[in-house]
Amino acid sequence: MNNRLKIIGLIVVLAVVAGLWTANVVTNGKIASARLSVQSNVEMTETNLNAQFAGKVKTVTVKEGEAVTKGQVLVTIDSDTINAQLDQANARVAATKAQLTAARATQQFAQTSYNRVKGLFEKGLATQADFDDISNKQNQANAGLSAVESQSAQAEAGLAEVKTYLNKATIQAPSKGLVTMVNVEVGELVSSGMPLVVITDLESPWIQCSIKETDLSRVTVDQPVTVRLPAYQDKVFQGRVVRINKDADFAVKRATNANGEFDVVSFGVKVELVNPDKPLYAGMTAFVDFGQ
Repeated sequence: MNNRLKIIGLIVVLAVVAGLWTANVVTNGKIASARLSVQSNVEMTETNLNAQFAGKVKTVTVKEGEAVTKGQVLVTIDSDTINAQLDQANARVAATKAQLTAARATQQFAQTSYNRVKGLFEKGLATQADFDDISNKQNQANAGLSAVESQSAQAEAGLAEVKTYLNKATIQAPSKGLVTMVNVEVGELVSSGMPLVVITDLESPWIQCSIKETDLSRVTVDQPVTVRLPAYQDKVFQGRVVRINKDADFAVKRATNANGEFDVVSFGVKVELVNPDKPLYAGMTAFVDFGQ
């Protein structure tokens, strides 16, 4: 009976050792994990769309949870102040255009008169005083035209600026995504900078992993990885390392034979999922296998 128990015990020990050798490798006489696997969460880029100026919300065309396309109108804002500025800018442009027409006519007449008197002066049929007088009038007409042209350009620039503000009154989706938050309602007064809508980009999910410096040599940029999500237990997703932070994120105390009493710092590693063919959501638990 004792021999039988010894044999059973030996079999158990051998099985445990075999399991350790299957799951681990020996490095420098120590058992180390054969594969680098990290638990983290799926993240997605969120874009906060804010009001560019104060006004009243005219329309809200989307709801939370709704998918949108790039350029789709989400919110429009009506501003009495901007509309008044637009009327004033249009009036200034119209006035300077009229002034510009008159200034050009004056300059053209002055140029014609100058050319006529100059010809007479060169033939000795006009006095020096006549020539000096017409030269001064030509210079004044040229200066007046330049001044009006400058005013006209400023008026046009002012009108373009107001139109830019009006364009910002229409809030559009910057990319394809999901509306994850709507903070306003029709008729609500908003101030400049107030958050209106949050769009989450579903096209480029990524995972931020914390890798100990003792494992950092096993990770490289562009390295392919595999990702498993508890939400899809039978599915293996493909990913790629796109960034390794240059600076450490935080220190973790690990008083082991590997590092004695020294801290082991961690580095952020960003992994992008490659063409995921399943619906993903921010915050999903993810297990990233770096494969070595």
